[in-house]
Amino acid sequence: MIEKRNGRWRARLRLDGYPQTSRTFSTERAARAWHDQITDAAKLGTLTDLLAAEATFREMLRDYAERITPLKRGAAQELSRIGQLERSSLADLRLSSISRPVLRAFRDKSLKTLRGSSWNRTLSLVTQVLHHAVREHDAKLNVRELVDGLRGQESPGRTGRISPADEAALLAVAPKVGAWVAPMIKLALALGVRRGELWSLRHSDVELELFQIAVAGTKTAASVRTLPISAATANVIGSLPRSLQSDRLFWQAEDAVALTYAFRRCCHFAKLPHLTLHLARHECLSRLAEAGAGADLLRLRAFSGHATLSMLGRYARPVAESLRSLVAA
Repeated sequence: MIEKRNGRWRARLRLDGYPQTSRTFSTERAARAWHDQITDAAKLGTLTDLLAAEATFREMLRDYAERITPLKRGAAQELSRIGQLERSSLADLRLSSISRPVLRAFRDKSLKTLRGSSWNRTLSLVTQVLHHAVREHDAKLNVRELVDGLRGQESPGRTGRISPADEAALLAVAPKVGAWVAPMIKLALALGVRRGELWSLRHSDVELELFQIAVAGTKTAASVRTLPISAATANVIGSLPRSLQSDRLFWQAEDAVALTYAFRRCCHFAKLPHLTLHLARHECLSRLAEAGAGADLLRLRAFSGHATLSMLGRYARPVAESLRSLVAA
C-alpha cells in the first residue's frame, strides 16, 4: 500500500511471516521503488537481510535503550550517552552505510571536543549497539573489524591529592551544608568506594562487632565485597541519625548526585574548587598504598573493586616520600 500523508509518501507492506513494514519518502517514485524492492526480497527469501540493512543506527540505539540499558547499574549515565549519539551524525545512517571510514571520521570529529577516555566510552557504546544489531536484528556487520584500532588515548589518571589540611578544611565547613555531610566525607576517604556505592550503603550492611561493611559493587565490580573498617569509621557510622523510612546511611540525599552537590558546596565554602568527590576514592587508595597495602596489589584491588591492576594503578598514587623505604639507604 502506498499513500500520501502530510505531503509525504508512505509505503506499507504486510507480508506473511513478517511484521508489518513501512517507510516514508519525499516522492511517490521513491516510495514505489522501495515497495517493489521489499516485495522482490520477500519472494527471494532475502527480506530479513534487507530490512536489517535498511534499519538506521538511531533505531538500534532506541531498541538497545529499551531492552538492554535498563538492566545495567549505570543505566542513567548510558541513557545520557545514547541521547548524545541520537543527536550525532551517525544516528540517521543505515546500518549498511556504517563503515570504518565513517567511524574513523566520527572519531576524528568527536576528539575535537572529547578527551580520549570519553571517546573510548562512546566507542564502547557504539560497539555494544552494533553487536546488538547483529544478535537481535540479523544485521550483516563485522563489528570487530569496524571498530578495531579506533580507540583514543586514555587520559592520565588524576594526580591531585586531598591533603590532611584540605580534609580538615572540608570537615570544618561541612555542617553549613548538612549534618550528614561531614560523616559522608569521612566515609568516602575511609572506604574509597564509588559515589553510587557510597550512596547505597545501608545500616544493614554494617557489622559493627566484626568491624566490616558490605559494599554492593557498581560498574566493573558486579558482586558484593566486604571491607574492613576501623574503630574510628565504625564510630562515624554509629553516630549517623537513623530514618524510619529508609535504611540507607545517607537517607537525606535523594540520589547519588546529591552527594556530589554537597561535596561541591563544601569545596566552595572551603575555597578548594579543584577537589572532587571522586578524588576521595583516589586519596583513600593512595593512603592505603603508602601504608604498605600496595605491596599486595591483589588485596588492594579486592578492596577497591577494580577489574584490572592497570586501572588500580590510575587510582593508587603514593607520594615519592612514602616509597623511600623501598630504596636502600
